This record gives sequence, C-alpha cells and structure tokens, in this order.
Amino acid sequence: MPFKHILIAILTVAVWGFNFVSIKLALHDIPPITLGFLRFFFTALPFVFFIPRPKVKWIALAGYGITIFALQFGFLFTGMRLGMSAGLSSMVLQVQVFFTIGLASIVFKERPGPLKIIGAVVAFAGVAMIGLHTSKEVNILGLLMLILGAFSWASGNIISKSLGPVNSFALVVWGGLVAFPFLGILAYFAEGADQLLFTNISAISSSTWWALVYIVYISTHVGFSLWSWLLERYSASNVAPFTLLVPVFGFLGSAIILKEEITDWKIHAGLLVITGLCMNIYDIRRRSIAAKKIELSRS
Repeated sequence: MPFKHILIAILTVAVWGFNFVSIKLALHDIPPITLGFLRFFFTALPFVFFIPRPKVKWIALAGYGITIFALQFGFLFTGMRLGMSAGLSSMVLQVQVFFTIGLASIVFKERPGPLKIIGAVVAFAGVAMIGLHTSKEVNILGLLMLILGAFSWASGNIISKSLGPVNSFALVVWGGLVAFPFLGILAYFAEGADQLLFTNISAISSSTWWALVYIVYISTHVGFSLWSWLLERYSASNVAPFTLLVPVFGFLGSAIILKEEITDWKIHAGLLVITGLCMNIYDIRRRSIAAKKIELSRS
C-alpha cells in the first residue's frame, strides 16, 4: 500500500474516532433517538433521489438499515447519553468484531480458531475491567447499551456479507432511508413530539449543529466513501487493521476537546481490547497466507 493511501486510511479512522466527540457534543442538546433520526434523515436525503438503489432485495436492505444503522446507533447514542464517555465508547464498540465472528460461525458455519477465541476472551476482559470502574464516565446501563450496539453492528455485518458485491455508498444512503423512519417513530413515542419536531430549536447551540454536520457529512459520507475506496483497491485483511486506531483517536479527541482524563485503568482496559483485536487480525492473516500456499502448491 503506497504511503499516501496509508495516510488516507489513517485519516478515515481519525474521522471515525473524533466522531465520538461530536456525538457527545450533540447529545448535550438533542436526545439520543432523535439524534439518530436526524443523522440518517440527512444521510439519506436528498441523495436517494440521485443514487440508484443497490441491487439487493428490499428485505435484506431493511435488515441492514435496521441493524447496522438504527439499532447500532440508537443503542450507542443512548449509552453515551446515559454517561459513557466518548473515549470509552469508541473502544467498547470495537467488540463487534467478536460478535461478528460468533454470528458467522452460526450462520455461515465459519469455525473460529483457538487464537480468535483467546483474542475474544482477552478483549472482553478489557470490557469487564471497564464495567468494574463505575464512575461519571462509566454507567452500567450505558455500558450494556454499547454492548447491544456492538451486537447490532455485528448483525448488520452478517447481513452485509450475505448481500455479495454491492455499491457501498448506495448501501449507506438507502440503508439510511430505512433507518430514519424507524428511529423517527421510536423517538416520537420515547422522547416526545416536541423533541422530534424541534419546537425548542432556539435552545440548540451552534456547537451542536456543527457536531451534527460532522456526524452526517464527515463521519458518514466522507468516512464511508474513503473506506469503500480503500476496500475496492486492497484486501479487507490489509485495510481492517487500521480500525484499531479508532479508539486511539477517540481517546485523543475526548482528552483534547472534552477534557476527559485518561487514567491508568483506561489504558490497561484499552490494551486488553486492542490486544484481543490484534490476535484476531493476526489469525486472519495467518490463515490467508496458509490458504494461498496450499493454492500455489496445487497449481
């Protein structure tokens, strides 16, 4: 991978890491489900009028939009609203990797090797460490919401895998079209029409509006577009490891912008989660190299 493409990959994960800071800022004035509704309303519109629907069945598109968008971000935003800090949220959400492995073993009969299983145990030990440190930055119910968000992301990954080759940007736009009515109805009943219809719009600060712009257009459109561009040119095993930097930028952004303290236990928990993820990625690469050697020996 050329150096300039490495920089693009780092820029993408930096955008996603700092997105957690934007979410935390936006949640000061906007309730979580309403924020989710706004994110995907503007993700989908007006783009659906110009971008053709991806060539997948409507039921598959609905499943993708509900799981990876509506449920994932509904749980994520709620967990952060309940008190989970931006840095910790960026880290906990990465356990979606291991939920994906578990679901793939059930749906696609993909059997994880011993290294992946050990990696999952190590990563979840990091999450358990977070749960043991209840404070203003860690709320047990909020932590549970993040874990449910990670599971929703993993469920969406399984649906995405079953779709086959598809235009990623179109999938994001049309998935957003599915997600925002679902979140709108939920917000109406859970948070009230006043919040959803912005009857108190004058109370929303300029920083919240800029945070929303970042969440929709920078994190969603720019981030996913750059990531799709990389995946079109390189294998997933070469691109995926860069996501390990998302919590790094999440913690960095939360410390600089939100003044969140980075304590020793956060560093230890983060090292456990990232170590588990590294073990998973190493196992993927090891198996990929072994498969190529077998293929070459047969040819």
